[in-house]
Amino acid sequence: NWYMNGSLAETGPGGDATITASVEDPVTREITRITFGGANSGVIPNGGMLVSDFVRKPVDYGAKMYIRSFVQISPGFVYSNKQDVRGGDCCWWGAASIDLTGVAGAFTNTDSLAIFMPAAVLGYSTKAGVILFGDSRLHGGLVSITGVDRPGFDQSGDTGQIERAIGPYVGYINAAHPGDTAQAFAASNTNRIALAQYAPISIMAHGVNDILIGRTSAQIQADYATVKALLPASQKVFHASIPPGGTTSNNNFLNAVGQTIGTNDAQRLLLNTWKNGPPAGYAGSFDVASVIESPTSKWDSVEARQVTDGAITAGTNIFSSVAANFTPDDVGLCIAIPGAGNAGGLFRAVIGQVDKPSQVTLLNANGTASNAATTVSGATCVIGATTPDGTHETFRANVRIAKSKVINPALLVR
Repeated sequence: NWYMNGSLAETGPGGDATITASVEDPVTREITRITFGGANSGVIPNGGMLVSDFVRKPVDYGAKMYIRSFVQISPGFVYSNKQDVRGGDCCWWGAASIDLTGVAGAFTNTDSLAIFMPAAVLGYSTKAGVILFGDSRLHGGLVSITGVDRPGFDQSGDTGQIERAIGPYVGYINAAHPGDTAQAFAASNTNRIALAQYAPISIMAHGVNDILIGRTSAQIQADYATVKALLPASQKVFHASIPPGGTTSNNNFLNAVGQTIGTNDAQRLLLNTWKNGPPAGYAGSFDVASVIESPTSKWDSVEARQVTDGAITAGTNIFSSVAANFTPDDVGLCIAIPGAGNAGGLFRAVIGQVDKPSQVTLLNANGTASNAATTVSGATCVIGATTPDGTHETFRANVRIAKSKVINPALLVR
């Protein structure tokens, strides 16, 4: 019952929340009630968290389950924007909503983005657990920039820079937040540090937003030291290096030649050198940046290509290009279509399916159509850029990070 406010401080919504909850088996539809101190409902304090009683519900490794919850709070509930519609998530909010924690099956979804979810699902396991600290790149739920990685682009349920790499091997708590800085995290962290007690491993990836506001590598290192001192002494703390940020491009990130490095990037490189050391007292470092960064410290262009015959009609999500010669491997790539957006601006979308070599269907992460606003033909379009905006990676870029095994799952052990 807390969130990060505009100043990046942990804060409550202004009132306690009453919750009832259950676990639903997605196969048998069996409902198992979650209790709180033996009662069917509990109270989550304003600005804090509530741990339920232990639920005797064995879950096979890799198996799915649904957490059903009904939350009542007068100021308004705290929600995440990481709803995975394709994965079966539903959210019904508002004065008309009722308690459905005892009823199996889907219900009417009134929002394709918002979802109330546990901060963590705790349990006994033979595998280690990991907590992730970072910003939007780890959070994986940014909705303001089309093409950025989000839930629903595949069936894994994982999203973001690190989740996709570790999800098949260990359980994790994603405590990252869009816009967060190492400076803000060092100043306000009570709930996230409390969550850290449940994971023997942490991965720390703050830094890009600090760099973008002009802070130095030395200042960020000091913030890391502040946070590390608050973590359990037994916790293995890993670093993840920081890919570029604030980079601009004159060709929609087709290649490194068209890019201009972001301001203060020299401090990012110094920070990565320190992270990759790794510094004394840390368990290791994962050089994530090396997978998607060019030798000139810009975004790479491994999957990017350009076509000059792009066409799409306003109000539709069908893009055509003979020169593109689409294949099934193109699903998930981001397309930048100049002139097809609002008022003839840039339109970005993601390839949801390949209809034929000259045509694809553009979809959002939740499976809905991504429609152009303006008709264009003969457009010069970029397909498969690593970043849509110079600061965030695409879904496919994070898939490459996962496949690279730069985050070695063999190191994620107690």
